[in-house]
Amino acid sequence: GEIPAQSGPVYSPEALDALGNNNAGASGTGNFTQSETSILAFGNTVILGFNDAGSNAGGANKFTGWSYSFDGGATFTDGGTLPTNAGGDAGDPVLARNETTGRIYYSTLGFSISTIQVFRSDDNGVTWSAPVNGTPGGSSEDKQWMAVDNFPGPGNGNVYLISRRFGSGPGIYMFRSTDHGNTFGPNLGVQIVSGQ
Repeated sequence: GEIPAQSGPVYSPEALDALGNNNAGASGTGNFTQSETSILAFGNTVILGFNDAGSNAGGANKFTGWSYSFDGGATFTDGGTLPTNAGGDAGDPVLARNETTGRIYYSTLGFSISTIQVFRSDDNGVTWSAPVNGTPGGSSEDKQWMAVDNFPGPGNGNVYLISRRFGSGPGIYMFRSTDHGNTFGPNLGVQIVSGQ
């Protein structure tokens, strides 16, 4: 059906333009940038994920940043860099949230490995745990996307990750976590589209 026409004035909130990242580190070179954003919003919380060239200053194997807001996006706090780990983080961020537990998932490309790293936060994106491999057995993974099953039923809380594999056995693969993002499987993933 159609929604019936409403009479009376329509009110729109004043437009808001807020800086979502700290560009202070971007002064080191003209090539520093923040790009390829992901946004997660719930209640008054807004979390931004982005490629962050400033995070890799000094060759730290980091290329992913994030910011968070607890006032509906009026102001943001730059989160800095994700936890240091052997695989690093190379951007292409994706954010997802379990609405039951509140756990937030943040996936990025691995910097020195060809997998997708999945970081987890239990404090609304202020801090993140060390990552787990979201694409076990994968090779040259890229262009991931992630979602949490937030519907009632046996799959509630499952985390689903899709990635594009350019390495051995090219195609699009799906991985799943049934333990709140602590592990992902199956090894090598489930191929849902084959070929380049």
